[in-house]
Amino acid sequence: MIRMGAGRIAAAMVMGVAGLILSACSLLPAQAARPTTAAPTETPSPVPLVDQLPQLLKKGQTIGTGDLQRIDHEPFDDPRAQHPPTGKVTIVVDSSGRIEVRLRLDDPAAAPTASTDFDIVLSTTRHDGLPDPTEYLTFSLVSDLGSATADGELILPLGGDEVSFGDPTFLHSVEVNVAGEGPVLAAAPITWTLPSPYPGLKAVDHGVATFAHGATTIEDGEITGYVPNPYDTVHMVSRRFGITEVQLLWLNPWMAGDPTQLKYGVPINLAASRR
Repeated sequence: MIRMGAGRIAAAMVMGVAGLILSACSLLPAQAARPTTAAPTETPSPVPLVDQLPQLLKKGQTIGTGDLQRIDHEPFDDPRAQHPPTGKVTIVVDSSGRIEVRLRLDDPAAAPTASTDFDIVLSTTRHDGLPDPTEYLTFSLVSDLGSATADGELILPLGGDEVSFGDPTFLHSVEVNVAGEGPVLAAAPITWTLPSPYPGLKAVDHGVATFAHGATTIEDGEITGYVPNPYDTVHMVSRRFGITEVQLLWLNPWMAGDPTQLKYGVPINLAASRR
C-alpha cells in the first residue's frame, strides 16, 4: 500500500511539473520572425559634374544665326586677306545631334576657296561690343568640297565632342582667318535662340569661408568674377556664392576638362552675362 501510494504520488508530481511547464510556455510571447538579411548593395558612384551640364540640343533645331562680314584688322601680307568669305550664318543641330554651321556665301563661286584657304572657327570672342569672357577658346569647323551645296552653301560641322556643346551659347562668334594665321578677317556675332537653363542665376557673396578665401570682382554692383586663393575648392566656392557646382562649371565652360580644380590666381566667371 505504501509503495502503491508512493508511485501515485510520484506520478502526480511529474504531471504537475509538466503542467507548470506548459502553462509557463503559454505565457511567453510568440517568438518574432527572424529578419532576413538583405543582399548588400553597392553605393552608386556620383555622377561627374560634366555629365550634369545642361543638354539643350534637339535634332533638326535651328539654334543660332549671324551675318559674317569683313572687319577691320591689322595689315596682313597675303592676297587672300583681301577677299575673306562673307555671308549669312545659320547654326543647326543635324539628324545625329551634331552642331553644324551653315554659311550661305555672298559669292557662291568662292565656296571652294573658302573651304581650303581659310580657317572658319567658333570663338568665345565677342564682336558685338560686349565684354569678352574670361577665357579665350576656339573650336574648328570642319569642311571639304563635298560639304558645299550646289548653290554655294557651306556646311561646317563643329568638330570634337566637348560636353559644353550641350549648351554652346558661350561661343559668341564665327571667325575667319587665313589658314590659321594672321588676324581675324571676318566675323559674325551669333544670336542664339536657345533658352537659358538657369534664368535669373545670380551670385551672392555669403562671405569668406574655409577653402573659399579669394577675392571677388564687382562691376556696376554685380559680382562678375572671383580670383581663387590656394586650396580653394569648387564645392566651397560654389557654396560661398549660393550656386551649385554644376552652375559654376556652366559659367566657366573652359573648366570642363578639369572641373574639380581651381587654379590659384586664375579668375573665374560668376556672371551669366559674361559666360
